[in-house]
Amino acid sequence: MIFQGWYSVLWFIALICFIFLVTFVFSKKKKGDLLLKNNDAEMLEIHMNDLLPKSLLKAMSKIPYSVPIPIYFKDKKNKPISEVSVKMIFSNTLNLNYTTDAKGIVTIELNSGLIEENPLLKFSKNNYKAKDLFYVIGGKTMKFTDTNSNFNIIDLRDLSVLNTGFLKIFYKKEEFKKAQELSIITTELIRDIEKIIGFYKLKPLNIILTKIKNSTTIEECNDNLLPIDADNKEDIYWFFVHEFIEINLITAKDIYSKNKYLRWIGDGLAEYVSFKILENKDVSLKSSMLKERINNISNKNIQSFNLLDWEVITGSTEGYSFSLAFWINFEKKFGFENLQNFIHDFIKNKDYETDTVTKLLLKNIDKEKNQFFIMSSNDALEILLKSLESSI
Repeated sequence: MIFQGWYSVLWFIALICFIFLVTFVFSKKKKGDLLLKNNDAEMLEIHMNDLLPKSLLKAMSKIPYSVPIPIYFKDKKNKPISEVSVKMIFSNTLNLNYTTDAKGIVTIELNSGLIEENPLLKFSKNNYKAKDLFYVIGGKTMKFTDTNSNFNIIDLRDLSVLNTGFLKIFYKKEEFKKAQELSIITTELIRDIEKIIGFYKLKPLNIILTKIKNSTTIEECNDNLLPIDADNKEDIYWFFVHEFIEINLITAKDIYSKNKYLRWIGDGLAEYVSFKILENKDVSLKSSMLKERINNISNKNIQSFNLLDWEVITGSTEGYSFSLAFWINFEKKFGFENLQNFIHDFIKNKDYETDTVTKLLLKNIDKEKNQFFIMSSNDALEILLKSLESSI
């Protein structure tokens, strides 16, 4: 996930939230699937943690932020059910009351404390039985920049879809021209990415056109979704490229759950490929990227950084700078072909233990693991500064 120097704290929130929101799939269940003994009950009663996807609960239990999770209620004809009463009952007798809006949506502010409490939820609607209520958990995407601002729910049913044959772009009808233009740009981008990494069987990263940063989606969609401002080059040539690479290297196979210390590959190579794309697409933006990464090291009192200790979610933001410097230096010293060979081996690999993965990288370059993945701040700054000088 991408960090931006001058407001890295807010983008840290973006990182954490996106990790789980981009990976868990919408869940649609009948009320009868919720361990109910009586589908003719007047009220649905279920503990919150039994309602939400386990991947979401697992991710949220580790972070200190609240994230709005929309729940959409509909009938068997797929029509939204408004004014569903939602009661959240806690062990200390505190109750919170909600009601679904005209689109059948109610939003829960989910956080680790709420997961630990695991309150009882009671859903009811006049003239409805348990078997009449269907729901969908929202929250497929998005990027967050400020959790204090309003949170926007994008209803996929309200959008048109442009299918490029490789990815889909969700857009409002009045933005059809922008969607068309973006489809051409992203198709070219994906071809460029394939050339850089030397691999041609990539999974799509679908797009929602929106200028709103704090967003999530509602209604069924099993695809990865990313919000893009079509007028923002940074969104297209940096954010899209970064997330596209990380999904294909890491997220698609849920590799972080197998080894949380492979971020030097997931985020590191995502930054490197973004850097290579910017070399050809936007030199000015490439310079901005490098300056931010340089400042990210310069402003911290860090002597060195071990890439193999960079942990997903809780790892420090300086890892973006060090891992970018690492891969730029790797290409320069050992050649582009060795870098592509590693990416190919990693994608085909099924063992994600650190020793196994590092051996894949080191097998053709005759280097010992012990010190190879530890970078001093001076070395990282020198690599990034030289790259910056070459782009000015």
